[in-house]
Amino acid sequence: MQTAVQTESEQRPYRTPEPAAQAGQAGLPQYLREAEPDAGVPEAGPASPSDAGVPLPAGVPEAEAPAPTGPNACATAEEEERKERFRRRSFSALDFRPSAGYGKFDAYYWPRSSLMAAVVKMKFNFVQAEDTPDIMTLYSMALAGQDISRYFWTDTQKRQYERDYVQTVSRQWSFAHTFRSTKPCWPFSADPHVTPRIVSDASAAHFDVTVFKMSSPTGKRTSSFSARNPGTAGWQGTGELDENDVIEEQNKRSRQVARAERQRLERAIAAAMASPVLFEQNRANIRPPFDARLSALAEAMKAKNPSDPAIPMVLRGFASAEGARAHNDRLSRERAEAVAEVLRRAGVPQPLVIDPQGPVGAPDDAANRKVELIPDTGFETSYSGNRFSPAAHEFGHALGLPDEYVNRTTGNLGAKQTAFVNLAQQAGVSPPDRWGDRTSSVMSVGVDVLPRHYLTIWEALGQMTSPDITRNEWSIG
Repeated sequence: MQTAVQTESEQRPYRTPEPAAQAGQAGLPQYLREAEPDAGVPEAGPASPSDAGVPLPAGVPEAEAPAPTGPNACATAEEEERKERFRRRSFSALDFRPSAGYGKFDAYYWPRSSLMAAVVKMKFNFVQAEDTPDIMTLYSMALAGQDISRYFWTDTQKRQYERDYVQTVSRQWSFAHTFRSTKPCWPFSADPHVTPRIVSDASAAHFDVTVFKMSSPTGKRTSSFSARNPGTAGWQGTGELDENDVIEEQNKRSRQVARAERQRLERAIAAAMASPVLFEQNRANIRPPFDARLSALAEAMKAKNPSDPAIPMVLRGFASAEGARAHNDRLSRERAEAVAEVLRRAGVPQPLVIDPQGPVGAPDDAANRKVELIPDTGFETSYSGNRFSPAAHEFGHALGLPDEYVNRTTGNLGAKQTAFVNLAQQAGVSPPDRWGDRTSSVMSVGVDVLPRHYLTIWEALGQMTSPDITRNEWSIG
């Protein structure tokens, strides 16, 4: 099924929604609160000439028009005029279906303000707690003066949950990265506001979501979204959430996250052939090829997820056994410090631990003139800092993203992960370092929205702006 892509000449007029349609919209900016379902980008002022584009929604600032000359000027007046027409247009891709066949959302783009929006419309169906006693037991509890309200939603709680859900997800997902045009003389960008929108009309929703009441403030159930989209007209996904999903979980699988990061560093060391670093006799300067290898390792060390722990890197220095012990002790420290200096200059975020071992082995054994790089294996035993947002994680499935904490090579999930890797390669961003690891990625067990998590939004942006700016002419940064 082809996704509907609308420009300003195709959009229906904006009409103020009925008060009932405003339910659950608290926390959304005006341009999304007022957007009528499937109405495209709303007009915010008087009609404009057909070549002037749709005015920006109320409250969205307009950037100044670029000068026709300068470093971003196009080679011909015709292309400059085409670029200016593009700048003044507005775009929408309604009911967008990502290429991997999962997820569904509406996308909007206003080039002149560099603002983009990705909106998942959800209908919430609030149900009582799964452990609600039968009616006779409830009656007996009430007669005994026990509180039975914890099993049921009040209208106030429902509205508060809608607000909390929208704010939690939007805060986590919005403006994490910027799309930038790489097309020569077309210096456009798009900053995505990514958010759910709670709708009262089930037929207008992308996802029909059941929200369970929890009888305990610490209770949990397994939340999930079914987002496989065959592309049939009117397809609607389903989801299950619980009352506590809007609460960020602390110390979520922290040791597993630290272990996965330590193992990532070990793989990076092996891939860069960075350990051991070998030295000439009685010298502590870094020589080729080890300078380049350490630089490659430093780049991998800096590529850790923002919320993954900074595992200390132990730099264990050695010297061969000939000569005075005190001299060799000092030499082993100087060698470790030389390696540390290279990594520090490169800006690695991990603590560097100098661990001089002095002379080892037989005299004149060149293999012992070295520094070994070893990620601290003890750090993970006490790490407790990982955080997880169930609401933000499940929302990622609505955008069409796969779980990263499992590794599949076959079946639907295997095909989805393969498609995701291919898409990441096309966009020039990194897929998961290793499927199945517990990491701080929002699609694993953490909170980090990484460049790869904007891939389906990148697809939608490219579909909206082609052929002026094709998908592959947008970078994610």
